[in-house]
Amino acid sequence: MTLVIWVFCLFESMKILFLFICVIQALFINAQSLIGLIDRDNSLSITNAEGQGVSIIGLSRGPGINKTSGNAIDYNSFGWDESSLSSAIVDGDYIQFTISVNQGFILDLDELMIRIDRSPQGPINFELLYSIDNFVSYSSIYNFQNISSANPQTYTVNTSTINTLTSNELITFRLYCWGATSSVGTMDIEGFIPTYSPYGWQPSNSVSSNPGVAFLGCTASITVANESIWPINVSSVKIEWDNPKCLSQIVIIGKEGSQPSFNPSNRNCNGINGDCISSNFSSISSFGDGLSNTNLPQNEYCVYKGIGDNATITNLVNGKNYYFKIYTYLNPWSDNALSPVLNVSALPVDLISFKGKLNNGIVQLNWQTGFEINNDFFDVQNSVDGIKFNTIGVINGHGNSSQVNEYFFEDINPRLPKLYYRLKQVDFNGSSTYSKVVCINLEKDDFIIQEQLDYVQINSQLSDNVEFVIINSYGIEIDSGKFNKSVKINKNIFISGIYFIKLKTPYHEEILKLGLNQ
Repeated sequence: MTLVIWVFCLFESMKILFLFICVIQALFINAQSLIGLIDRDNSLSITNAEGQGVSIIGLSRGPGINKTSGNAIDYNSFGWDESSLSSAIVDGDYIQFTISVNQGFILDLDELMIRIDRSPQGPINFELLYSIDNFVSYSSIYNFQNISSANPQTYTVNTSTINTLTSNELITFRLYCWGATSSVGTMDIEGFIPTYSPYGWQPSNSVSSNPGVAFLGCTASITVANESIWPINVSSVKIEWDNPKCLSQIVIIGKEGSQPSFNPSNRNCNGINGDCISSNFSSISSFGDGLSNTNLPQNEYCVYKGIGDNATITNLVNGKNYYFKIYTYLNPWSDNALSPVLNVSALPVDLISFKGKLNNGIVQLNWQTGFEINNDFFDVQNSVDGIKFNTIGVINGHGNSSQVNEYFFEDINPRLPKLYYRLKQVDFNGSSTYSKVVCINLEKDDFIIQEQLDYVQINSQLSDNVEFVIINSYGIEIDSGKFNKSVKINKNIFISGIYFIKLKTPYHEEILKLGLNQ
Protein backbone atom coordinates (compact mmCIF):
# COMPACT_ATOMS: atom_id res chain seq x y z
CA MET A 1 0.00 0.00 0.00
CA THR A 2 2.92 2.35 0.07
CA LEU A 3 1.95 5.16 -2.28
CA VAL A 4 3.60 8.35 -3.44
CA ILE A 5 2.67 10.61 -0.54
CA TRP A 6 0.83 13.27 -2.46
CA VAL A 7 -0.98 10.77 -4.69
CA PHE A 8 -4.40 9.29 -4.04
CA CYS A 9 -5.16 6.08 -5.96
CA LEU A 10 -8.88 5.97 -6.59
CA PHE A 11 -10.13 2.68 -8.01
CA GLU A 12 -13.43 1.95 -9.66
CA SER A 13 -15.09 0.84 -6.46
CA MET A 14 -13.78 2.65 -3.38
CA LYS A 15 -15.79 0.52 -0.97
CA ILE A 16 -14.33 -2.72 -2.33
CA LEU A 17 -10.83 -1.22 -2.38
CA PHE A 18 -11.12 -0.08 1.23
CA LEU A 19 -12.19 -3.53 2.36
CA PHE A 20 -9.40 -5.13 0.35
CA ILE A 21 -6.80 -2.80 1.86
CA CYS A 22 -8.03 -3.50 5.38
CA VAL A 23 -7.88 -7.26 4.82
CA ILE A 24 -4.39 -7.18 3.31
CA GLN A 25 -3.08 -4.91 6.05
CA ALA A 26 -4.56 -7.15 8.72
CA LEU A 27 -3.03 -10.23 7.10
CA PHE A 28 0.39 -8.76 6.70
CA ILE A 29 0.98 -6.59 9.74
CA ASN A 30 -1.42 -8.13 12.25
CA ALA A 31 -2.71 -4.74 13.42
CA GLN A 32 -4.76 -5.69 16.47
CA SER A 33 -4.90 -9.29 15.34
CA LEU A 34 -4.05 -12.64 16.91
CA ILE A 35 -0.49 -12.80 18.23
CA GLY A 36 -0.59 -15.62 20.79
CA LEU A 37 -2.40 -18.79 21.90
CA ILE A 38 -2.06 -20.98 25.02
CA ASP A 39 -3.04 -24.63 25.40
CA ARG A 40 -5.22 -25.85 28.27
CA ASP A 41 -3.73 -29.31 28.87
CA ASN A 42 -4.49 -30.55 32.39
CA SER A 43 -0.91 -31.46 33.24
CA LEU A 44 1.54 -30.83 36.06
CA SER A 45 4.03 -29.30 33.65
CA ILE A 46 3.70 -25.92 31.91
CA THR A 47 1.31 -26.07 28.95
CA ASN A 48 2.26 -25.37 25.33
CA ALA A 49 2.01 -21.85 23.93
CA GLU A 50 2.94 -19.97 20.77
CA GLY A 51 3.17 -16.37 19.69
CA GLN A 52 4.14 -14.14 16.81
CA GLY A 53 6.96 -11.77 17.73
CA VAL A 54 6.71 -12.97 21.34
CA SER A 55 7.65 -16.03 23.40
CA ILE A 56 4.94 -17.30 25.73
CA ILE A 57 5.30 -19.46 28.84
CA GLY A 58 1.99 -21.31 29.08
CA LEU A 59 -0.27 -22.07 32.00
CA SER A 60 1.21 -23.05 35.36
CA ARG A 61 -0.37 -23.32 38.80
CA GLY A 62 0.43 -21.33 41.91
CA PRO A 63 1.41 -23.23 45.09
CA GLY A 64 -2.07 -22.86 46.59
CA ILE A 65 -3.95 -24.94 44.00
CA ASN A 66 -3.65 -28.46 42.66
CA LYS A 67 -4.28 -30.44 39.51
CA THR A 68 -7.35 -32.66 39.50
CA SER A 69 -7.05 -36.28 38.50
CA GLY A 70 -7.21 -37.13 34.82
CA ASN A 71 -5.71 -35.45 31.76
CA ALA A 72 -8.70 -33.81 30.13
CA ILE A 73 -7.64 -30.67 28.24
CA ASP A 74 -9.42 -28.23 30.54
CA TYR A 75 -6.67 -27.34 33.06
CA ASN A 76 -8.99 -28.44 35.87
CA SER A 77 -7.74 -27.23 39.27
CA PHE A 78 -8.97 -27.23 42.89
CA GLY A 79 -8.04 -25.42 46.13
CA TRP A 80 -9.77 -22.09 45.47
CA ASP A 81 -11.43 -21.92 48.92
CA GLU A 82 -9.89 -18.66 50.19
CA SER A 83 -12.43 -15.99 51.20
CA SER A 84 -10.91 -12.90 49.53
CA LEU A 85 -8.45 -11.73 46.93
CA SER A 86 -5.89 -10.78 49.57
CA SER A 87 -6.10 -14.28 51.07
CA ALA A 88 -5.81 -15.85 47.61
CA ILE A 89 -2.67 -13.77 46.94
CA VAL A 90 -1.11 -14.85 50.25
CA ASP A 91 -1.99 -18.52 49.62
CA GLY A 92 -0.86 -18.49 45.97
CA ASP A 93 -4.25 -19.44 44.49
CA TYR A 94 -3.55 -18.48 40.90
CA ILE A 95 -2.92 -19.65 37.35
CA GLN A 96 0.00 -17.90 35.65
CA PHE A 97 1.23 -17.25 32.11
CA THR A 98 4.00 -14.99 30.81
CA ILE A 99 4.78 -13.16 27.55
CA SER A 100 8.32 -12.06 26.68
CA VAL A 101 9.02 -9.82 23.70
CA ASN A 102 11.36 -11.25 21.07
CA GLN A 103 14.46 -9.40 19.96
CA GLY A 104 13.67 -6.79 17.32
CA PHE A 105 10.01 -6.39 18.29
CA ILE A 106 7.78 -4.19 20.38
CA LEU A 107 4.58 -5.58 21.91
CA ASP A 108 1.45 -3.46 21.98
CA LEU A 109 -1.30 -5.54 23.59
CA ASP A 110 -4.92 -4.89 22.72
CA GLU A 111 -7.03 -7.71 24.20
CA LEU A 112 -6.73 -10.91 26.17
CA MET A 113 -9.43 -13.57 25.93
CA ILE A 114 -9.89 -16.43 28.38
CA ARG A 115 -12.71 -18.95 28.65
CA ILE A 116 -13.48 -20.46 32.08
CA ASP A 117 -16.15 -22.18 34.15
CA ARG A 118 -16.39 -23.85 37.56
CA SER A 119 -17.99 -26.77 39.31
CA PRO A 120 -21.05 -26.00 41.50
CA GLN A 121 -18.74 -25.82 44.54
CA GLY A 122 -15.96 -23.97 42.69
CA PRO A 123 -14.76 -20.35 43.08
CA ILE A 124 -17.26 -17.62 42.28
CA ASN A 125 -14.80 -14.71 41.93
CA PHE A 126 -11.67 -14.03 39.94
CA GLU A 127 -9.29 -11.15 39.35
CA LEU A 128 -6.63 -10.83 36.65
CA LEU A 129 -3.40 -9.15 37.76
CA TYR A 130 -0.30 -8.38 35.73
CA SER A 131 3.29 -7.48 36.53
CA ILE A 132 6.41 -6.52 34.60
CA ASP A 133 8.80 -7.30 37.49
CA ASN A 134 7.82 -10.87 38.40
CA PHE A 135 5.20 -9.67 40.88
CA VAL A 136 7.45 -7.52 43.01
CA SER A 137 4.71 -5.04 42.10
CA TYR A 138 1.51 -5.61 40.20
CA SER A 139 -1.71 -4.04 38.92
CA SER A 140 -5.26 -5.28 38.43
CA ILE A 141 -6.73 -5.25 34.95
CA TYR A 142 -9.98 -7.21 35.29
CA ASN A 143 -12.24 -8.63 38.02
CA PHE A 144 -15.45 -10.63 37.93
CA GLN A 145 -17.90 -12.13 40.39
CA ASN A 146 -20.38 -14.97 40.08
CA ILE A 147 -18.52 -17.23 37.66
CA SER A 148 -21.12 -19.44 35.99
CA SER A 149 -21.22 -23.08 37.05
CA ALA A 150 -23.59 -24.03 34.24
CA ASN A 151 -21.93 -22.74 31.07
CA PRO A 152 -18.36 -21.73 30.24
CA GLN A 153 -17.96 -18.02 29.55
CA THR A 154 -15.43 -16.18 27.40
CA TYR A 155 -14.07 -13.06 29.09
CA THR A 156 -12.56 -10.36 26.88
CA VAL A 157 -10.09 -8.20 28.80
CA ASN A 158 -9.03 -4.81 27.46
CA THR A 159 -5.23 -4.70 27.75
CA SER A 160 -4.67 -1.53 25.73
CA THR A 161 -3.92 0.42 28.94
CA ILE A 162 -0.77 -1.65 29.49
CA ASN A 163 2.30 0.24 28.31
CA THR A 164 4.08 -0.94 25.18
CA LEU A 165 6.82 -3.46 25.95
CA THR A 166 10.18 -3.42 24.18
CA SER A 167 12.56 -6.21 23.14
CA ASN A 168 13.36 -8.76 25.87
CA GLU A 169 10.86 -7.28 28.35
CA LEU A 170 8.24 -9.60 29.78
CA ILE A 171 4.80 -9.36 31.33
CA THR A 172 3.28 -11.95 33.64
CA PHE A 173 -0.44 -12.48 34.20
CA ARG A 174 -1.97 -14.24 37.20
CA LEU A 175 -5.60 -15.27 37.40
CA TYR A 176 -6.55 -15.37 41.08
CA CYS A 177 -9.80 -17.13 42.07
CA TRP A 178 -11.51 -17.40 45.46
CA GLY A 179 -14.82 -18.09 47.12
CA ALA A 180 -15.17 -21.84 46.51
CA THR A 181 -17.62 -23.48 48.97
CA SER A 182 -15.46 -26.61 49.14
CA SER A 183 -11.73 -27.27 48.98
CA VAL A 184 -12.41 -29.68 46.13
CA GLY A 185 -14.43 -27.17 44.09
CA THR A 186 -12.83 -26.76 40.68
CA MET A 187 -12.22 -24.07 38.07
CA ASP A 188 -11.54 -25.00 34.42
CA ILE A 189 -9.91 -23.30 31.44
CA GLU A 190 -12.28 -24.18 28.61
CA GLY A 191 -11.75 -24.09 24.86
CA PHE A 192 -13.18 -21.32 22.71
CA ILE A 193 -16.53 -22.03 21.07
CA PRO A 194 -16.60 -21.81 18.18
CA THR A 195 -13.02 -23.00 17.85
CA TYR A 196 -10.78 -19.96 17.80
CA SER A 197 -9.78 -19.23 14.22
CA PRO A 198 -6.56 -17.19 13.85
CA TYR A 199 -6.57 -14.54 11.14
CA GLY A 200 -3.36 -14.06 9.23
CA TRP A 201 -1.28 -16.35 11.44
CA GLN A 202 -1.50 -20.12 11.68
CA PRO A 203 0.02 -21.64 14.85
CA SER A 204 1.82 -24.96 14.51
CA ASN A 205 0.45 -28.27 15.70
CA SER A 206 2.18 -27.86 19.06
CA VAL A 207 -0.71 -25.64 20.11
CA SER A 208 -4.09 -27.34 20.13
CA SER A 209 -6.75 -26.22 17.70
CA ASN A 210 -8.99 -25.34 20.62
CA PRO A 211 -6.95 -23.27 23.13
CA GLY A 212 -8.35 -21.46 26.14
CA VAL A 213 -6.30 -18.23 26.16
CA ALA A 214 -5.63 -15.86 23.24
CA PHE A 215 -3.85 -12.52 22.88
CA LEU A 216 -4.56 -9.81 20.34
CA GLY A 217 -2.29 -6.88 19.59
CA CYS A 218 0.68 -5.78 17.49
CA THR A 219 4.21 -7.12 17.39
CA ALA A 220 5.46 -5.56 14.16
CA SER A 221 5.87 -2.18 12.55
CA ILE A 222 2.74 -0.58 11.12
CA THR A 223 2.71 1.83 8.19
CA VAL A 224 0.45 4.80 7.77
CA ALA A 225 -1.86 4.94 4.74
CA ASN A 226 -3.62 7.32 2.34
CA GLU A 227 -1.11 10.13 2.61
CA SER A 228 -1.87 13.48 0.99
CA ILE A 229 -0.28 16.91 0.83
CA TRP A 230 -2.38 20.07 0.61
CA PRO A 231 -0.86 23.51 -0.10
CA ILE A 232 -1.92 26.11 2.47
CA ASN A 233 -0.03 29.20 1.33
CA VAL A 234 3.21 30.07 -0.44
CA SER A 235 5.31 28.82 2.47
CA SER A 236 3.26 26.08 4.14
CA VAL A 237 1.74 22.68 3.39
CA LYS A 238 -0.47 20.34 5.38
CA ILE A 239 0.35 16.62 5.29
CA GLU A 240 -2.46 14.23 6.23
CA TRP A 241 -2.61 10.44 6.68
CA ASP A 242 -4.77 7.65 8.07
CA ASN A 243 -3.34 6.35 11.32
CA PRO A 244 -2.91 2.61 11.78
CA LYS A 245 -4.99 1.17 14.63
CA CYS A 246 -1.87 0.05 16.42
CA LEU A 247 0.82 2.70 16.37
CA SER A 248 3.63 4.47 18.10
CA GLN A 249 5.24 7.78 17.19
CA ILE A 250 5.09 8.91 13.57
CA VAL A 251 8.14 10.81 12.32
CA ILE A 252 8.27 12.88 9.14
CA ILE A 253 11.71 13.66 7.76
CA GLY A 254 12.00 16.20 4.97
CA LYS A 255 14.65 17.53 2.63
CA GLU A 256 14.84 20.22 -0.03
CA GLY A 257 15.79 19.22 -3.56
CA SER A 258 16.25 15.44 -3.20
CA GLN A 259 15.11 12.41 -1.29
CA PRO A 260 15.93 12.16 2.44
CA SER A 261 18.77 9.68 2.89
CA PHE A 262 18.22 8.97 6.58
CA ASN A 263 16.53 5.70 7.53
CA PRO A 264 16.14 5.18 11.30
CA SER A 265 15.92 1.40 10.92
CA ASN A 266 19.57 1.09 9.85
CA ARG A 267 21.26 4.35 10.86
CA ASN A 268 23.30 5.22 13.94
CA CYS A 269 21.63 7.23 16.71
CA ASN A 270 23.35 5.89 19.84
CA GLY A 271 26.62 4.43 18.62
CA ILE A 272 25.43 1.30 16.81
CA ASN A 273 23.82 1.01 13.40
CA GLY A 274 20.09 0.36 13.68
CA ASP A 275 19.79 1.53 17.29
CA CYS A 276 17.51 4.54 16.67
CA ILE A 277 14.36 4.80 18.76
CA SER A 278 11.58 7.38 18.67
CA SER A 279 12.96 9.32 21.64
CA ASN A 280 16.09 10.09 19.60
CA PHE A 281 14.03 12.53 17.56
CA SER A 282 12.69 15.93 18.41
CA SER A 283 10.64 17.87 15.88
CA ILE A 284 9.96 21.42 14.80
CA SER A 285 7.37 22.22 12.15
CA SER A 286 9.37 25.17 10.78
CA PHE A 287 11.39 23.53 8.00
CA GLY A 288 15.14 24.12 7.92
CA ASP A 289 15.55 25.74 11.33
CA GLY A 290 18.19 23.16 12.11
CA LEU A 291 16.90 22.41 15.61
CA SER A 292 15.05 19.18 14.91
CA ASN A 293 17.67 16.49 15.44
CA THR A 294 21.44 16.18 15.67
CA ASN A 295 21.35 12.61 14.35
CA LEU A 296 20.08 13.65 10.92
CA PRO A 297 22.35 14.45 7.98
CA GLN A 298 22.83 18.04 6.94
CA ASN A 299 19.74 19.65 5.37
CA GLU A 300 17.40 16.87 6.57
CA TYR A 301 14.90 17.71 9.29
CA CYS A 302 12.40 16.00 11.53
CA VAL A 303 9.34 18.19 11.08
CA TYR A 304 6.83 16.08 13.04
CA LYS A 305 6.71 13.43 15.78
CA GLY A 306 3.50 12.35 17.46
CA ILE A 307 0.48 10.07 17.22
CA GLY A 308 -1.84 12.39 15.27
CA ASP A 309 -3.06 12.20 11.67
CA ASN A 310 -1.77 15.47 10.19
CA ALA A 311 1.08 17.96 10.34
CA THR A 312 1.46 21.49 8.98
CA ILE A 313 4.97 22.28 7.75
CA THR A 314 5.96 25.95 7.54
CA ASN A 315 8.97 28.03 6.43
CA LEU A 316 9.02 26.53 2.93
CA VAL A 317 10.15 28.53 -0.10
CA ASN A 318 7.64 29.02 -2.90
CA GLY A 319 8.75 27.34 -6.13
CA LYS A 320 11.27 24.97 -4.55
CA ASN A 321 10.83 21.22 -4.46
CA TYR A 322 10.63 19.30 -1.18
CA TYR A 323 10.58 15.60 -0.36
CA PHE A 324 9.10 14.01 2.74
CA LYS A 325 9.25 10.53 4.19
CA ILE A 326 7.07 9.12 6.99
CA TYR A 327 8.25 6.53 9.51
CA THR A 328 6.23 4.70 12.15
CA TYR A 329 8.09 3.46 15.21
CA LEU A 330 6.87 0.08 16.44
CA ASN A 331 10.13 -1.82 16.30
CA PRO A 332 11.38 -2.41 13.69
CA TRP A 333 10.85 0.93 11.97
CA SER A 334 8.31 1.07 9.18
CA ASP A 335 8.82 3.58 6.38
CA ASN A 336 6.09 4.69 4.05
CA ALA A 337 5.48 7.03 1.18
CA LEU A 338 7.99 9.34 -0.44
CA SER A 339 6.93 12.41 -2.40
CA PRO A 340 8.76 12.53 -5.77
CA VAL A 341 8.24 16.28 -5.99
CA LEU A 342 6.34 18.90 -4.00
CA ASN A 343 6.25 22.41 -5.45
CA VAL A 344 5.08 24.61 -2.58
CA SER A 345 2.47 27.18 -3.52
CA ALA A 346 -1.07 28.04 -2.55
CA LEU A 347 -4.18 27.88 -4.68
CA PRO A 348 -6.03 31.23 -4.82
CA VAL A 349 -9.17 29.13 -4.47
CA ASP A 350 -10.52 27.11 -1.60
CA LEU A 351 -10.39 23.66 -3.16
CA ILE A 352 -12.77 21.62 -1.01
CA SER A 353 -12.26 18.36 -2.89
CA PHE A 354 -10.69 16.86 -6.01
CA LYS A 355 -11.70 13.29 -6.88
CA GLY A 356 -11.67 10.87 -9.76
CA LYS A 357 -13.09 7.48 -10.69
CA LEU A 358 -13.16 5.06 -13.60
CA ASN A 359 -16.62 4.49 -15.09
CA ASN A 360 -17.03 2.25 -18.17
CA GLY A 361 -13.55 3.06 -19.43
CA ILE A 362 -13.93 6.83 -18.88
CA VAL A 363 -12.08 8.73 -16.15
CA GLN A 364 -14.51 11.11 -14.46
CA LEU A 365 -12.98 13.98 -12.46
CA ASN A 366 -14.88 16.35 -10.22
CA TRP A 367 -13.87 19.09 -7.81
CA GLN A 368 -15.47 21.74 -5.60
CA THR A 369 -14.32 25.20 -4.60
CA GLY A 370 -15.48 27.12 -1.54
CA PHE A 371 -14.30 30.54 -2.72
CA GLU A 372 -12.41 31.87 -5.76
CA ILE A 373 -10.27 34.96 -6.20
CA ASN A 374 -9.36 36.05 -9.75
CA ASN A 375 -9.81 32.47 -10.94
CA ASP A 376 -9.59 32.49 -14.76
CA PHE A 377 -9.55 28.75 -15.57
CA PHE A 378 -8.35 25.27 -14.63
CA ASP A 379 -5.99 23.28 -16.82
CA VAL A 380 -6.80 19.58 -16.34
CA GLN A 381 -3.53 17.66 -16.60
CA ASN A 382 -2.53 14.01 -16.57
CA SER A 383 0.68 12.01 -16.38
CA VAL A 384 1.83 8.44 -16.83
CA ASP A 385 4.53 8.67 -14.12
CA GLY A 386 3.22 11.26 -11.65
CA ILE A 387 6.04 13.68 -12.52
CA LYS A 388 5.68 15.00 -16.10
CA PHE A 389 2.15 16.32 -16.75
CA ASN A 390 0.34 17.36 -19.95
CA THR A 391 -2.81 19.48 -20.30
CA ILE A 392 -5.77 17.49 -21.66
CA GLY A 393 -8.55 20.03 -21.12
CA VAL A 394 -9.50 23.52 -19.90
CA ILE A 395 -12.41 24.40 -17.61
CA ASN A 396 -13.32 28.06 -17.05
CA GLY A 397 -13.38 29.34 -13.48
CA HIS A 398 -15.91 31.63 -11.81
CA GLY A 399 -13.56 34.58 -11.38
CA ASN A 400 -14.46 35.88 -7.93
CA SER A 401 -16.95 33.83 -5.96
CA SER A 402 -17.81 33.20 -2.32
CA GLN A 403 -20.15 30.26 -2.89
CA VAL A 404 -19.56 26.55 -3.46
CA ASN A 405 -18.91 25.75 -7.15
CA GLU A 406 -18.74 22.30 -8.70
CA TYR A 407 -16.64 21.32 -11.73
CA PHE A 408 -16.59 18.19 -13.91
CA PHE A 409 -14.28 16.79 -16.57
CA GLU A 410 -14.15 13.46 -18.43
CA ASP A 411 -11.10 11.85 -20.00
CA ILE A 412 -12.80 9.64 -22.57
CA ASN A 413 -9.63 8.00 -23.89
CA PRO A 414 -7.33 7.27 -20.93
CA ARG A 415 -4.09 5.40 -21.53
CA LEU A 416 -3.24 2.18 -19.72
CA PRO A 417 -2.40 0.98 -17.15
CA LYS A 418 -2.44 3.92 -14.71
CA LEU A 419 -2.77 7.69 -14.90
CA TYR A 420 -2.18 10.59 -12.53
CA TYR A 421 -4.33 13.73 -12.65
CA ARG A 422 -3.97 17.23 -11.22
CA LEU A 423 -5.40 20.73 -11.66
CA LYS A 424 -3.41 23.76 -12.73
CA GLN A 425 -5.32 26.81 -11.55
CA VAL A 426 -4.56 29.98 -13.56
CA ASP A 427 -5.29 33.57 -12.44
CA PHE A 428 -6.36 36.42 -14.71
CA ASN A 429 -2.81 37.77 -14.46
CA GLY A 430 -1.36 34.46 -15.70
CA SER A 431 0.06 33.19 -12.41
CA SER A 432 -0.69 29.56 -11.64
CA THR A 433 -0.69 27.00 -8.82
CA TYR A 434 -1.37 23.26 -8.60
CA SER A 435 -3.73 20.97 -6.74
CA LYS A 436 -2.93 17.64 -5.17
CA VAL A 437 -2.69 14.62 -7.50
CA VAL A 438 -5.13 11.74 -7.82
CA CYS A 439 -4.22 8.37 -9.29
CA ILE A 440 -6.60 6.27 -11.39
CA ASN A 441 -5.81 2.57 -11.75
CA LEU A 442 -7.19 1.45 -15.11
CA GLU A 443 -6.60 -2.27 -14.65
CA LYS A 444 -7.99 -4.56 -12.00
CA ASP A 445 -4.89 -6.69 -11.46
CA ASP A 446 -1.40 -5.21 -11.55
CA PHE A 447 0.13 -8.53 -10.56
CA ILE A 448 -0.86 -12.12 -11.33
CA ILE A 449 0.54 -15.10 -9.41
CA GLN A 450 0.61 -18.50 -11.07
CA GLU A 451 1.55 -21.59 -9.05
CA GLN A 452 3.11 -24.40 -11.10
CA LEU A 453 4.37 -27.82 -10.02
CA ASP A 454 7.94 -26.75 -9.26
CA TYR A 455 7.79 -22.95 -9.16
CA VAL A 456 5.66 -19.87 -8.57
CA GLN A 457 5.56 -17.28 -11.36
CA ILE A 458 4.75 -13.61 -10.71
CA ASN A 459 3.64 -11.59 -13.75
CA SER A 460 3.57 -7.78 -13.69
CA GLN A 461 1.21 -5.67 -15.80
CA LEU A 462 3.19 -2.51 -14.96
CA SER A 463 5.99 -0.94 -16.95
CA ASP A 464 8.19 -0.25 -13.93
CA ASN A 465 10.79 -2.56 -12.41
CA VAL A 466 9.37 -4.48 -9.45
CA GLU A 467 10.98 -5.32 -6.11
CA PHE A 468 9.56 -8.35 -4.30
CA VAL A 469 9.85 -9.78 -0.81
CA ILE A 470 8.31 -13.11 0.24
CA ILE A 471 7.46 -13.38 3.95
CA ASN A 472 6.07 -16.33 5.87
CA SER A 473 3.21 -16.11 8.36
CA TYR A 474 5.68 -15.47 11.20
CA GLY A 475 7.00 -12.34 9.48
CA ILE A 476 10.31 -13.96 8.45
CA GLU A 477 11.70 -13.02 5.01
CA ILE A 478 12.10 -16.11 2.82
CA ASP A 479 13.23 -14.60 -0.47
CA SER A 480 13.60 -11.25 -2.24
CA GLY A 481 14.69 -9.82 -5.56
CA LYS A 482 13.82 -7.63 -8.55
CA PHE A 483 12.21 -8.24 -11.93
CA ASN A 484 10.63 -6.41 -14.84
CA LYS A 485 7.78 -8.38 -16.41
CA SER A 486 7.91 -11.75 -14.68
CA VAL A 487 9.95 -13.86 -12.32
CA LYS A 488 9.99 -17.56 -11.42
CA ILE A 489 10.59 -18.58 -7.81
CA ASN A 490 11.50 -22.18 -7.04
CA LYS A 491 9.10 -23.83 -4.62
CA ASN A 492 11.89 -25.79 -2.91
CA ILE A 493 12.47 -22.77 -0.65
CA PHE A 494 8.95 -23.16 0.79
CA ILE A 495 7.27 -25.51 3.18
CA SER A 496 3.50 -25.89 3.12
CA GLY A 497 1.75 -22.87 4.60
CA ILE A 498 0.65 -19.28 4.11
CA TYR A 499 3.01 -16.68 2.60
CA PHE A 500 2.75 -13.00 1.71
CA ILE A 501 4.38 -11.45 -1.35
CA LYS A 502 5.14 -7.74 -1.08
CA LEU A 503 5.52 -6.15 -4.55
CA LYS A 504 6.80 -2.60 -4.91
CA THR A 505 7.51 -0.12 -7.72
CA PRO A 506 8.40 3.59 -7.38
CA TYR A 507 4.68 4.46 -7.54
CA HIS A 508 2.86 1.37 -6.37
CA GLU A 509 2.92 -1.25 -3.64
CA GLU A 510 0.78 -4.32 -3.21
CA ILE A 511 0.69 -7.30 -0.86
CA LEU A 512 -0.69 -10.64 -2.05
CA LYS A 513 -1.46 -13.78 -0.07
CA LEU A 514 -0.21 -17.15 -1.30
CA GLY A 515 -1.19 -20.51 0.15
CA LEU A 516 1.13 -23.37 -0.77
CA ASN A 517 0.51 -27.07 -0.28
CA GLN A 518 3.29 -29.50 -1.17
